[in-house]
Amino acid sequence: MYNSYWGFHRSPFSGSIDPERFYESPSHEEALARLTYVVDEARQGALVLGAAGTGKTLLAEVFAQRMRRPNRQVVIARSSALGGRELFYELCQEFSLGPNRDASEGELWRTLRQHAVANRINGGQTVIVVDHAHWLLETAAQLRSMHLLFQLDTHAESRTTVVLVGRPELMRGARSEVVESVDLGVVVEPLSLEHTGLYVSHATNWACRDEPAFSEDAIEKIQNLTNGVPRQINRVCDLALLAGATEELDRVTENVIDSVFRELSPEAALDQLAVAV
Repeated sequence: MYNSYWGFHRSPFSGSIDPERFYESPSHEEALARLTYVVDEARQGALVLGAAGTGKTLLAEVFAQRMRRPNRQVVIARSSALGGRELFYELCQEFSLGPNRDASEGELWRTLRQHAVANRINGGQTVIVVDHAHWLLETAAQLRSMHLLFQLDTHAESRTTVVLVGRPELMRGARSEVVESVDLGVVVEPLSLEHTGLYVSHATNWACRDEPAFSEDAIEKIQNLTNGVPRQINRVCDLALLAGATEELDRVTENVIDSVFRELSPEAALDQLAVAV
């Protein structure tokens, strides 16, 4: 809606998960380096923790993309909230194993196990990334399913690695299962003021605009209001660009950021609903 006004060729702050738009902050860079080490050394598992909106899902996509090799299969599971059977079924699909729709959780796990073992015997490597792994905490059965992922190939020369990506409650809720299974953990931190500015610039440059679209005081306000959480930054910047285009501004200012942030609050939405009713 505002792209033509600002000279964008695409929306810089859309909610889509696009690896091309990935901004590698120091925290993300360290996470990628550590995860690369775990996979290159064929370790059993790794843990990626971060608060909601810090970019864990995009990090997982970029990591998977960079890790794929002809002799290394890397897949991402996203259905952990649905429980162990659906998780194993999705993984079988991702590996193109043609799972039976009526197969039990145990049958699906055995299919995955056979695949991981065959990969190792043939000199290949298996990497499984489970996004939103904190959802596997609601029942004992889900915790068991998470534990079973690390038992796909228990051979001394196993080449299967499982990476759990989730919120901090994953560690609090499944500490024993996690500690005994993972070799390394990383934490994805929110952005600092400096990197919030670089993140915003990176996004607008990716959208093919060379000139800054946000003033310096606007960047400071964004940092103060979002605490450097990328998802929140995206929401604020997206609305601010729309507001700036409506007001025909040269750049988004601090006042615009203040105004749109108030619109994003749940209280503001309820107020608008009450007026409409």
